[in-house]
Amino acid sequence: MKPKQARQRKSVLSSSRRPGKEKKIIGRCREEAHKSLQKDNFAEDFIYNKTYFRCRFRMRQHLFLHIVDALESHFEYFELRHDTLGRRGLSSLTKHTATMWMLAYGILVDYVAQYLKIIESTAMECMKNFSAGIIQVFKKEYLSRPTQVDVDNLL
Repeated sequence: MKPKQARQRKSVLSSSRRPGKEKKIIGRCREEAHKSLQKDNFAEDFIYNKTYFRCRFRMRQHLFLHIVDALESHFEYFELRHDTLGRRGLSSLTKHTATMWMLAYGILVDYVAQYLKIIESTAMECMKNFSAGIIQVFKKEYLSRPTQVDVDNLL
């Protein structure tokens, strides 16, 4: 490589980095989004009734909460964590809600991310972890091949 080409290559590589620039933190108001989600769907005196919950999540509330508890108890990913600055991370309800809405409605990730105040890559990460978790936790009971008795009961 000629010295001029080496200098040009070096300048291109060094110009792609931005020295002195700090990572910009976008305030997403996660806590407010969680409080709103909790108040609307999961609190004792929630705003929407059980029929609306079933329509919105495509399952009954007790089943949704059973899935949340099962995955939260088996996988660290679904536990509430805090970052090094002490900021609260995403709640298990938020992660599961994002996943369920994407599955139930087939909606775009950015819509879920906007409502729940998470970024798109996190919503996709929730989907991947949720899918792997469902298979690991519920495989023996629900994801096995149907027996002849099961088929007879269904028919």
